[in-house]
Amino acid sequence: MIQNLDEWREALRKVDAAIIPLLQRRAQLAIELVVSLHAARDPHNDAARLRILMSLEDATTLFPLQEEAVQRIFRRITVECNRAARELLDEIDRENEQL
Repeated sequence: MIQNLDEWREALRKVDAAIIPLLQRRAQLAIELVVSLHAARDPHNDAARLRILMSLEDATTLFPLQEEAVQRIFRRITVECNRAARELLDEIDRENEQL
């Protein structure tokens, strides 16, 4: 069980470390989908599609999301977590007032 602020921070860092590769994979899949959909509309684009998909597979360090995009995602997660926590605390306060 988490007992102090440092442990909370470390637990969050570990979750962040797991999320970032998932975001990377999701972005890569989305790019591949767009490329595939584009190629499906124009069958003459197969060579270009293959080149793009091969470059995605070869780029082991590819991270299509820029650092700023990742920061915006995490900021949004923080905002939504704070909102949810406030709602929960408000609900607890209302229940306590009824007692």
